[in-house]
Amino acid sequence: MVSIRGTLSTNSVLGWKAVRSCLKNMNSSYFLWSLSLGGHMKKIVKIGNTEYSMKSSAYTQFKYKNDTGRKMLEDLQSLTKLQNATEEEALVSVDDIVDIVLRMAFIMIEEADAKQITTYDEFLKSIDGLFDDTEWINQVIELATSPISRGV
Repeated sequence: MVSIRGTLSTNSVLGWKAVRSCLKNMNSSYFLWSLSLGGHMKKIVKIGNTEYSMKSSAYTQFKYKNDTGRKMLEDLQSLTKLQNATEEEALVSVDDIVDIVLRMAFIMIEEADAKQITTYDEFLKSIDGLFDDTEWINQVIELATSPISRGV
């Protein structure tokens, strides 16, 4: 399996600035008031130079736990805590942040249409310009939380 750690470590400062900007602009209401119809939500999200159809449903959090061994809501909560972290504190976490969001994205892409991608490794290899536009981070988080936050 490909790890993004080595890739991002060389550009951690640039990566963190992009992710930090995204987290600062992230509205915490994503976790409380996302809207969804019919129990799931679909969206087209552009990551790098590629647009992906993504779908989020109750299945998303269970698939995330099965694939990563971690609870999606706990990982999302860790992202909100980083909104107020100092740059030094959060710089250590940039690889983890991007890994969390990319894994969520992969699961939702697979859920929408598995023909769009083959494996997680191939998905990572296909991404060009990860930090050219970081709006995808907000979009993935918003989409991932939409089925969960409907009843809150």
